[in-house]
Amino acid sequence: MAEQASNLPKQSGWQIYRRLLSYSLSKWQYLLLGSIALMFLSGMEALMVYLLGPFIDSSFVEKNYEEIKWIPVALLAIFILRGIANFVGTYLIGFVGAFVTKTLRQQMFERAQFLPTNYFDHQATGTLLSKFSYDVEQIIGAAVKSLRSLVEDVFKVIFLLAVMFINNWKLALMFLIVVPLIAVIVGYTSKLFRKFSTKMQKSVGKITHIVEESIIGHRIVKIFGGQQYEIDKFERANERYRRNSMRKITTKAASTPIIHTLVGFVLVAVLAIAARPEIATEETAGGFVSFIIAMIAILTPAKKLTLLNEILQTGIAAGLSVFELIDSEKEKDTASKIMSSCKGSVEYNNVCFKYTSRETKALEHINLTVQSGETVAFVGKSGSGKTTIVNLLPRFYDIDSGSIAIDGVNTIDLSLASLRDQIAIVNQDVILFNDTIANNIAYAQNIDAQDKRVTEAAGAARVLEFTDKLPDKLNTLVGENGVLLSGGQRQRIAIARALLKDAPILIMDEATSSLDTESEQYIQKALELLQKDRTTLVIAHRLSTIEKADRIVVMDKGSIVEIGSHNELLQKDEAYASLYKMQISEPGLTVNA
Repeated sequence: MAEQASNLPKQSGWQIYRRLLSYSLSKWQYLLLGSIALMFLSGMEALMVYLLGPFIDSSFVEKNYEEIKWIPVALLAIFILRGIANFVGTYLIGFVGAFVTKTLRQQMFERAQFLPTNYFDHQATGTLLSKFSYDVEQIIGAAVKSLRSLVEDVFKVIFLLAVMFINNWKLALMFLIVVPLIAVIVGYTSKLFRKFSTKMQKSVGKITHIVEESIIGHRIVKIFGGQQYEIDKFERANERYRRNSMRKITTKAASTPIIHTLVGFVLVAVLAIAARPEIATEETAGGFVSFIIAMIAILTPAKKLTLLNEILQTGIAAGLSVFELIDSEKEKDTASKIMSSCKGSVEYNNVCFKYTSRETKALEHINLTVQSGETVAFVGKSGSGKTTIVNLLPRFYDIDSGSIAIDGVNTIDLSLASLRDQIAIVNQDVILFNDTIANNIAYAQNIDAQDKRVTEAAGAARVLEFTDKLPDKLNTLVGENGVLLSGGQRQRIAIARALLKDAPILIMDEATSSLDTESEQYIQKALELLQKDRTTLVIAHRLSTIEKADRIVVMDKGSIVEIGSHNELLQKDEAYASLYKMQISEPGLTVNA
């Protein structure tokens, strides 16, 4: 979540890069061999430049053709060795980069599975998705391109400088004058590159979020004529990305020619000084040509090293975004107690709770005992706390004070896995995965989708009544979030999933509130079977569907104002009776969470 990310310790660019490098070092053998290959490649290129000196002196000056016969053979061998070294270095460094990318994505996904619900309440889905796609891809630049350049281009510069010093150390020293000036420019542009890269990542997250919302809500967009609104919103986010991208390009476009101009001045100065008689007499023709070619050749790796700064800063900014997710605090799960058997009684004792983003408490001093096998429905106006009170049981959120117990055991003393093993959920908005019907029913139950228990659960939930008419039966793909199925069919699959889990406690966000009459009849029968011998907590939206509940809990402004059966509460003629009469007079009205 936003505030959680802001509480993480700030990390410098060097700390981020060092951390990224640590992932590479776990494959140090590949890294070492790849680096040696690239160093060898750099050495071969410098050797080619050096050999030009004796070749020119022996052939064009001294006319000693016997001595230069070996040089063409040596050059051919160098070309072959360069090719081999280039392949080995590229493959091994690329292997390390792919490993780093895979490891980061895996760590991000694993951490995401154990982040608290509060984190997702404060993070746009598009922003999270961009971390997995765009941000990780940017890290490849820091992990592969920069790593290769740091080895290959740095050693090219070193080896070519060595050639220059061997040929004329005085002129080589002059060439080095430009290095401090380049360092100043690189240091200044580093801050700009990282600043613009960070803004670009945020823009990509916003773009992804807008696209995701417009795709998911495309029916609403169409029916309300929101196409132009969405287009304008996307255009604004897209324009922000373009502006930051152009600022980054401008910085890059300005810094590179400045550096090249500085090097050009030095090159001209070296040529001017080399033309002076006292210097020219100290130098052979071949040595001078070798020196000049080395000085010109050094511009290419030097240019790559100036561009490396941009790649590094982009990767570091992306690394900061990725590590914010990886370093986010997991759900608190310090207890190790396991509940081996559970009857299903639930007790709320003086429970208080407040969402971190709100000023007022969502629940205040809740005291409630639910007996094993009892069905309790929670009703109330929007914001009354009926959804919150149920969400606290599986510890989607941790309470601020008080306690919640199952069979007398405080839920805080149970491991999260053991606690949630005792609970099944059927939501009003069913979540289905893009898989087969059978796999959705058997989700996370560690049983084969073809197991007869899956078929039995499907039969009990009346899933088979529609799958038997499909060509692939239970192996039919449901599409993204069950888009290929009707609302009633999705609900029946959710009920079958809960039946298969066979947990003693059932949480039900009223499953029939948005269904047609025929579908509701099917679902109601399946729900009656599901609720049998289970403790059931129902979040009610239509009061007519909970008349058979053992007890009804009426919520208002985070407090319990009434408890009783349907008939008892009607006789009291207070809050519940008022809500009930309102829905009777307006049949389409629901009491929303």
